[in-house]
Amino acid sequence: MIEFLLTFFKPLFPSWKFFDESTDTPVLLYKHLDESDWKIAMPVPPKRWYNVLWNPEGNFYLAYHSHMQQLMGDLTAFDENKLDEFHNQISYQITENFVKMLNLQKPYHFKVSAIKKNESGFEIVEDILLSQEMSP
Repeated sequence: MIEFLLTFFKPLFPSWKFFDESTDTPVLLYKHLDESDWKIAMPVPPKRWYNVLWNPEGNFYLAYHSHMQQLMGDLTAFDENKLDEFHNQISYQITENFVKMLNLQKPYHFKVSAIKKNESGFEIVEDILLSQEMSP
C-alpha cells in the first residue's frame, strides 16, 4: 500500500537533481586596449523591493542572458571552417551592440567567456569568443 502511494505521489514532487552539477556561465566581458583587467559588461542588477512590480533592469538582464544562450547555440551550430566569418551573424552583431551601449570612450575588445565567481570577483575558465579591436 505504501509503495502504491509513493508511486502515485512521486510525480507530484519535482526532482531537483539538475541543481547537483553547476556549469560555467557564459558572460560578456570587455576591456580597454590600454588596460589588463576584463570587466563584466552586464552585471546582475541589484534586487529592490519594488522589482516585484517594476523591474526594467531585470527584464533587460533577462533579455541579455537569453541572448547569450542564443549566441552559444549559434556558435555551436556554425561551420568550424568559417569561424572567421562569424562576425557577420546577427547574434554576434547583437552582442556587439550590447557592448556599444556602454558608451566606451577608448578603443576596446570584448569577449564571451565562461567564468566562475569567487571572493575577489571572478575567474575566467575558458574564452569562447574574442572580438577584434573596436573603436568608440
